[in-house]
Amino acid sequence: MKLRRKQLCCLILILLLTGCTRIESPSVGNSESSKVESKITVNENSFSRIEDIRPDNFSTENYQPDTNFDHLQAVSANADLSAVNWNGLVAFAEVNDNIPFFSQEERESQNYFENYSELDDFGRCGTAYANVCMDIMPTEDREGIGQIKPSGWHTSKYDKSIISDMYLYNRCHLIAYMLAGENANALNLITGTRYLNINGMLPFETCVHDYIEDNPNNHVLYRVTPMYKGDDLVAQGVLMEGWSVEDQGEGISYCVWCYNVQPQIEINYSNGENHFTGEKEETPKEALEADSYTYKYVLNENSKKIHFPDCSAVQKIAKDNYTETNRSYDELISQGYTSCGICHAK
Repeated sequence: MKLRRKQLCCLILILLLTGCTRIESPSVGNSESSKVESKITVNENSFSRIEDIRPDNFSTENYQPDTNFDHLQAVSANADLSAVNWNGLVAFAEVNDNIPFFSQEERESQNYFENYSELDDFGRCGTAYANVCMDIMPTEDREGIGQIKPSGWHTSKYDKSIISDMYLYNRCHLIAYMLAGENANALNLITGTRYLNINGMLPFETCVHDYIEDNPNNHVLYRVTPMYKGDDLVAQGVLMEGWSVEDQGEGISYCVWCYNVQPQIEINYSNGENHFTGEKEETPKEALEADSYTYKYVLNENSKKIHFPDCSAVQKIAKDNYTETNRSYDELISQGYTSCGICHAK
């Protein structure tokens, strides 16, 4: 099972990094349109990347990223987020040549910890930082998080042809539950799009999780920083950094900007309001105004797994195997279902 999960993790990263086409990475911190070679190393597998995430007609004359942030919760004063404007092609872009901003002292620390910033005056989350290891990974099933309303939160629902999960926003964990066991912690949950949660953050979260499972005595420095413009309530994106300590980055090493965007949806980051910009019709207004799921669990009838509705694995369930239910957890267990290993539904 571990081997299959590792192969799936590797496949997701390869597809995201290549975009299934020949592309070239933005030269973060450099205004010239030059190619950048970088790596993401995971469990002794290196994925070299000399790709281009820009359109074929890219030029520095018509690409002017907006980096005038009034409120920039930067991890490092040297962080150059020149790729913060999404070009519509990829879920993340490398920052600082894919090298995390941890100091040398931090990179050698084998002491586990978790730190969560206090909410600011606007109720927004700040940096979440941990040294991930088996000592802080969850030992209990995950519970619901619907009672948390992060800054800028809206329950916005669209047709499945637009968003497969239908809901635009997820309560995105800065440090994933599977890494630190923090669930309904308001200091660790931001309003993030489905695209940010699944296409941007999940591949890195999964690789760190699998690395620790395969190396149970090791640690991974893991830091996620949401960044906002001015008084905006919704983050423009998050800066994710990872570094495996014992092998000095041989297993995990990355520094990426993940975009808080959703294809075909325009977001007002000041308050979280949003609207469809494509050709399909939106779900009726009464559905958009619903404030919670009308069902308790999602079942995968093939794997017999029980998921919370906002679990990242739900969108991967084939239509024929997808079931929504309000049956009790105990009843489902008696019928042969088991809890998902990601959301730990109970």
